[in-house]
This record gives sequence, C-alpha cells and structure tokens, in this order.
Amino acid sequence: GATPRRWVIGTGQPMHGSNDNAQIQVIPARADEPAARRAIILCNRPRQQRSCMPFLRSSVRTQSSISEINRRTYERTARDWWTEDLIDAEKTIFASFANAIDGKQVLDIGVGNGRTTAFLASRARRYLGIDYSEAAVTNCVQRFLHLANNVQWGDARDLQFADASFDFVLFSFNGIDYVEHDHRLRILSEVFRVLRPNGVFAFSSHDLRQSDKVAGQLFRSATAADPRQWANPSRLVQAGLRLQRRMVNRMRNKRHEQRFDDYAIINDGGLEFALLHYYIAPEAQRRQLVAAGFGDVRVYED
Repeated sequence: GATPRRWVIGTGQPMHGSNDNAQIQVIPARADEPAARRAIILCNRPRQQRSCMPFLRSSVRTQSSISEINRRTYERTARDWWTEDLIDAEKTIFASFANAIDGKQVLDIGVGNGRTTAFLASRARRYLGIDYSEAAVTNCVQRFLHLANNVQWGDARDLQFADASFDFVLFSFNGIDYVEHDHRLRILSEVFRVLRPNGVFAFSSHDLRQSDKVAGQLFRSATAADPRQWANPSRLVQAGLRLQRRMVNRMRNKRHEQRFDDYAIINDGGLEFALLHYYIAPEAQRRQLVAAGFGDVRVYED
C-alpha cells in the first residue's frame, strides 16, 4: 500500500544570531501561512521504488564515490523513470505555497523525465529544470520540445545562478539523498543562496527512523507474492535473474554504507540495490537547515 510521508517546512530568512529556537512541529496539510525562504523536506519511509529522480554530478568523478555510483545507475536507467503525475504530498504543498510558484521564478532540480515539468512550467513566470544526468535532460527535452531552452544539465552543488534568483526551488523524489554528506550540506547552502527572500525550497528525503525496515529487502519482492507464479517457468527464471542482480549489486555496494547517530548512507532496495541512499533524522535535518541559514523548521505530515 501507500507509504506514509513527512514534509518538513523551514523558514529560511537569514538569521543574525542564534537559531536554536527553530522547532519541529506537525502542521495541517493545508497550511497557508506566509513563507520566508522555506525549505520543504519529504522524509520518506523506505519503499520499493518504481523509479527515482536523478540528481547531482560531481565535477571530479571517482570510481567509488556515492554520487558517482548513483549517477551511473541513473544514466543507464533514465528511460524507465517515473513520468506520472504529482504525488499527493506535492499537490498539497504546491497548493499551500502557490504564491511562491504562480507567476514567479521556479527552479526544478533533478527534473528527470519531466514528472513535475508540466505543472510547474504552466504556473511559473519562468521555469528552469536541471539534472545531473545527460540522459534525463535529453528525455525531458524530447517530452517538452517547447521548453527545450528551459531544461539543461546542472549540478545542485554548484548552481550556476546569481544570488536570489528564484522564488521557488524544488528537489523532489529524494534527489538530495544521492550524494555524500558534505555534498548534501553544500546543496543546502547553494539553494539558500539562489533563493529570494520569501522564497520556498521543497525537497524530499529518506527518514532515518524507518531505516530498520530496509532489512530483509534483498529477498522481499524478488518473486511475486502469488504462489501460483511457481507454476510458470518463465516467471521462475525472471525471479531468479532478479534475485541474482540484487545479490550482485548488494555485494558491490554494501561496503559503501555508513551509519552515524543522525544519518546513514544505506544500500537499500532502490533499483535492485543499485543505489546508495542518505537517510536522516528530522532533528538532524533541522540542524542542517539552520546551519545553511534556514530557520523555524516545521514538519508537515501527509
């Protein structure tokens, strides 16, 4: 069934002094309070991912870097990414902060195949989508030829835009989770830099509190739940090949896992264990936002 999600919303006006009073709290799904450079973070429970948004490429690639492992995976699988409509949480957030989108300057990081492009481009005064995957940029442009000049390659760790350029920045589908810890902090700093005062930053992330549910995913769903599948030889072969892919990917990527009190890099079941995801606790995410300049962090729960 559907997986519960959490959105964290943080006002991001530059703070002159301590930000320790920033709090995490649950707010109504239809909050319409005025924003001040808000950061919206969707903390997801781990789940079997149909597809994931691609994000961020380092200018210096290494064979073992987390960001490069994920980038190469996305380059290979770009055409299979999700192109369906917005998820419910996104619809709610976009409606709540329409004043930061309608007729404004919008940056869509990790645009992928353009899942969010049609909605945001139709509402924004100026829409710009970027992705660290060349394949994703190509796919998105092919879907939205009239926006060919509005979709381009870009790295969220080094945004090539002037300060205070955008009213709304989106980084959906856990895109910020596909890079190393220090790169994540750089992204938050860069996004804060290009946001205008009263702007909004929306992004999603894996919830560390749910990371224990990752255990056992290696064999889970490798075969269909219906026992009647065993009567079909072709399904047996497919299940065996899928399990083999999972085991190979798991053996290759497990060594890159990292676990700390506030966050972890986990090789979960995403794309048959081909990815490494960053999981973070909400309070730790608040501290990261505060350090980047955001404040008054609040949690929206879907």
